[in-house]
Amino acid sequence: MKKACVFVLLLFWSVIATAEESTTWNKDSTPTKIRMCWHEGAPYSASDLLDGGLEADFTSTVMIEAGFEPEVIFVPWARCKLGAQKGLYDMLFAMWNDVDLHQQNFDFFYTTDIQSTSFVVLDNSPLKRGELKDLNGVRLGLHNQGGYSSDLLSHKGFEFHFVDYNIQKIRMLGRGRVDVIIGDPRRLEHEINTNLVVQDIKLRALLPHIQIQRTSPAIAKTNPHGKEIIRRYNEAYIRLCESGVLQDIIYKHGFDFKPIDCPN
Repeated sequence: MKKACVFVLLLFWSVIATAEESTTWNKDSTPTKIRMCWHEGAPYSASDLLDGGLEADFTSTVMIEAGFEPEVIFVPWARCKLGAQKGLYDMLFAMWNDVDLHQQNFDFFYTTDIQSTSFVVLDNSPLKRGELKDLNGVRLGLHNQGGYSSDLLSHKGFEFHFVDYNIQKIRMLGRGRVDVIIGDPRRLEHEINTNLVVQDIKLRALLPHIQIQRTSPAIAKTNPHGKEIIRRYNEAYIRLCESGVLQDIIYKHGFDFKPIDCPN
């Protein structure tokens, strides 16, 4: 009976994966419909934000200008990243593009915005600095399949605790299960303000930041249409930059910066 149940479950998931699989990789010519994924990452993008938030809106607008029909899909981060490599999705509509492990597998479009990644602790933590050499014997909470550099992941001073969501990292930190978490301070604060109404947690980012990240759409190096999709996107990006559309999108979502890759 157990074997029969396992077989049914495997068959079910196989059907789901096949139904969702993108057709982009199987076409001879560059397709029009593009499936773009990312995780729920407010305040930058989330399914319950206006037009999906800054990064979903920004990338979708440029893709439409480039002649594509984009579909925005929010799924857990690891599933999005691995799915984009296996053909489940055509591309990611947002990804940190300064990470060496990302650069091995993905090509990147023009930049959408800039974020910071930091070691973050409770405000009363004795830890003061964010240098790797200062962090030894530390329990670290971080994202499964996160955008971390190889030197951080190989650091001998960490006991790693991998989770799928920011809210899990924050709760682990608040309950004393880890000493430090990694994330964008702005995103972590947003999680506390919206999803931790019962728990009073005050965070502090350790300096210097681990990295200032350039965020942009990304496409797997193995996608046969990747170069053409990037070319058309980047050309459309410049047109919308010059017309002021990209700046309007940034302001629309409550951010205040200039489009990063616009020509002077």
